[in-house]
Amino acid sequence: MGWTWRWARPMAYAAVAIAGGFLVVRTLIALHESLGGGTAVDYLGMASAARLVAAGSHCVYCPAHLAAAQSALLGYTPPPGSAFPIPFVSPAVLAWLLQPLAALPLQTGTDILVLAGVAAMAVAATLLIRYLRPATGMPIAGGVVVAFVFSLGAATGILLGQIDGILLLCATASLLLLERRHPWWAGILLAPLLLKPQLLWLAVPALLLSSQWRTSVPVLAGGAAVAVGGLLLVGTSHVLDVVGAVGTATYHQLNAQGNTLPELFARPLGSDAAGWVAAAAGAALAVAAMAWQRKRLRAHPAEALAVGLAASVALSPHLGDYSLMLLAVPAVVLARRRPMAGATVAAVFTASTLVPFPGQRVTSLVALTLLASFAWAVRLALAAAAPDRTPATAPRSMVTAHAR
Repeated sequence: MGWTWRWARPMAYAAVAIAGGFLVVRTLIALHESLGGGTAVDYLGMASAARLVAAGSHCVYCPAHLAAAQSALLGYTPPPGSAFPIPFVSPAVLAWLLQPLAALPLQTGTDILVLAGVAAMAVAATLLIRYLRPATGMPIAGGVVVAFVFSLGAATGILLGQIDGILLLCATASLLLLERRHPWWAGILLAPLLLKPQLLWLAVPALLLSSQWRTSVPVLAGGAAVAVGGLLLVGTSHVLDVVGAVGTATYHQLNAQGNTLPELFARPLGSDAAGWVAAAAGAALAVAAMAWQRKRLRAHPAEALAVGLAASVALSPHLGDYSLMLLAVPAVVLARRRPMAGATVAAVFTASTLVPFPGQRVTSLVALTLLASFAWAVRLALAAAAPDRTPATAPRSMVTAHAR
């Protein structure tokens, strides 16, 4: 027994180091491939929409206009049947913001965006480890953070030219500012997540129900700016084009490959609509749970933000695996309160992404892991919030009285 306990901790630390090293190396390989001329198809879609905005076109979501812009960026027209053109399904404001990058050659713009994203991931990981380390020690802090920030999905996002690394840094900074009692700045840095609304859609109710008004106002103002700005960019005549964009085969294919909780219903039923219904039902339950625990959330602003981000990501009906890196923020908050729980969730999440799963076409092992993690976290939260049933008249021991 003594030998087992003596070697258990070093073996666990070695496993963390090996798994973490593997994930970081995979991320660096993805970065090398991207800089070497990889196919960043998602950035191609965003850059083509940005060029349309720069040209004054309102057809930001129109396939024909996107095809022409993408052919100009590529220098050739891909053959029929090659998933061309790449649809643009983000808020139009993102295309407006990317105009300077889109004016550059495709590979140059891709390199700048990818390098900025990886640098943001590294900074976010450093900040989260420093935030968590005093409560858990370096091995657990590093393991939890690396498991999510540098997951296999994150490497895919680098190859595709996604912006999630930058959004992760914004969410991390918002968490740290909330902890330091700077709610206005926390809200301002949380607002960029509106460029991917599925990352934030349930964080707003969490902030409102926890009475975090000063954090909520910048986010709500940002949401209004994104909506009004998008309307001005696409015009009233093309405002419904986004409906056609989310109805493309490519969009539905990404949904079918997702690993969020709605996929537990959508994949076995073979119905994308079932996933959206499950997301709506799950969101209603999540908001009801937030309302039930609003007093606890009001007393712990960081927990309110963490719960909102976790619910947004896990219940999104449309989310690529690269966006799961945003779960690093709620995972760190959980690990700060319950170190072993956070470490276990990170370990199981990593295992679910690395281990081949024969039933992947029927269900999602990652989604099942997220569901189990949610259930466990809720159980821990309820246990921590359980009222003290000790009778008020019960005599205190001298030790208890002295301690108090």
